[in-house]
Amino acid sequence: MRDGRGRQVDFHPLVFDVEGDGWQQLSEDGRAWGRYPTADLQAIGTIGGRSVRCLSGELQVRFRLAHEWTERDEHDLRLLVARFGDVPVPPPLWDASRRERVGPGRRPKHEMEAEEVVALIESLERSGVRTWLDGGWGVDALLRRQTRPHDDLDLVVVLTDVPTLKDVVAEWGYTLAGGGAPMSFELVDASGRQVDVHPVVFDEEGNGIYLMRTGEEWSYPAAGFAGTGSVLGREVQCLTAEVQVLCHEGYDLGPDDLGDLQALREAFGVRLP
Repeated sequence: MRDGRGRQVDFHPLVFDVEGDGWQQLSEDGRAWGRYPTADLQAIGTIGGRSVRCLSGELQVRFRLAHEWTERDEHDLRLLVARFGDVPVPPPLWDASRRERVGPGRRPKHEMEAEEVVALIESLERSGVRTWLDGGWGVDALLRRQTRPHDDLDLVVVLTDVPTLKDVVAEWGYTLAGGGAPMSFELVDASGRQVDVHPVVFDEEGNGIYLMRTGEEWSYPAAGFAGTGSVLGREVQCLTAEVQVLCHEGYDLGPDDLGDLQALREAFGVRLP
């Protein structure tokens, strides 16, 4: 809203759930919602010496991931990063630090072993968190054997399960290293093992709607969540071979990606892009 002198106030209506979390509708059709965790609504700041309620520093940074920002936003982000060192840092500010903490070039770095995958999945299931394996481990789960070393573990989860997931993996030493819900984010332990989390909101047809960091939505087809496989003989849920192929579209494929796709074609007869 604007007044006669051009001053603007933006309102963000929330719907609160029984846990006290606020939810903001992100799309007109109601398929995508943004979550305001109750803990992030309890921050207190000051303006002109008066105490005011405000969003936490972490949430303020995470919201910048969804849009292009101005030089003023850049200034604000630098202040937040300097004041709250444990918040996920968005691009372009995070480029150097993020390369050190997450991704193939992270330091320290540790392979994601099958034993760790099973331990994490079992812990999450005991806490009521459903997960679907994606990426390299998702392919090997479908094949029911490990075909190569894996740099990380990709998990698709329901957006509302993200707080529980973070609590569970924190018990295994994983902390937030980049990104933030409702978009994808990365968790890394002290040894350099990495878990990439892709939150989804299910629509009425069962498709998983994923909010990308560009602000665009990507849909996991409902049929893709019917995949099953195994890791070290332990049954797990994973995306189907057809959807795994879809997930490999839109970016340059490396040798591991090409090998995964070839293995899926040989095992399941899927058509490759």
